[in-house]
Amino acid sequence: MIFGDLERLLAQLYPYRLPIGIGLVIVLAGLVFLARRRHWGSVAGRHPRASLVVAIVVLAVGLPVGWILGSPLFIRSELSEDSPVALAGSSPAPDASTQPGAGVPT
Repeated sequence: MIFGDLERLLAQLYPYRLPIGIGLVIVLAGLVFLARRRHWGSVAGRHPRASLVVAIVVLAVGLPVGWILGSPLFIRSELSEDSPVALAGSSPAPDASTQPGAGVPT
């Protein structure tokens, strides 16, 4: 049941996907700035094994969750085309003048 509730919440947020995306880019840029200011790269270099474990855990959790939550934004689950049956039914009926042999006296 929690996934249904989460899906309804994300459906309500769908119209705001552009502002949310811009906000996430700003937050990510802030994290990059903070990491550079605090020299997180040198700390990770001094502790490579711990950094690798943290990176694997973050990717193992973040990639599936990101895909599940983000894929509805760009993957369509419904077809947005007119039905070929409706298009075939809306064509005009042929005239007698366009039929083969029209205008030929019998």
